[in-house]
Amino acid sequence: MPSSTATSSTSSTRASTTPRRTAATPHRLAGPPRPSCAQLADDRIRVQGTLQADETDSATLEVTADTIFVYALRPTGAAADAPVSLFTVRREMTFRFDRDDLRVGQLQLVTSYAQAGPMSCAEDATSYLHPLLSGQTARTGGPAGTDPYATDSATALCGTLAVGAQPKG
Repeated sequence: MPSSTATSSTSSTRASTTPRRTAATPHRLAGPPRPSCAQLADDRIRVQGTLQADETDSATLEVTADTIFVYALRPTGAAADAPVSLFTVRREMTFRFDRDDLRVGQLQLVTSYAQAGPMSCAEDATSYLHPLLSGQTARTGGPAGTDPYATDSATALCGTLAVGAQPKG
């Protein structure tokens, strides 16, 4: 069965200054965190990802999008020279559709998962993500060593960033 993969290089995209909540993004898993705790320090969001298409049979296509977003954040209302923190969100989604799905304009969500960090797992991430900003420490009880760049398996949504995933430079 044929398979093809497209890989994007690291790029950036501009963020809206007023994020909108839509039916397509109900939990902001690939968007900025709760506005009352953090704001973008830079409107350039770094994005890297892959898009893979697999023909599972002669009438069905499965598409997987695996994307990493890196946000530069500072506390909401902080001065422009306040310390900036990097917050990383990885989202993988797999969709499947066949000829009937195309005819009626729909697709099937097969799997979806997200990772984010650094983030305290003690916070409720149902509606918003809660990043740990410069100087903050995670409460105990969450997984350590989250690496959103590792693509071998799904892991916890939140956790402290693994040593190998720390920013360099």
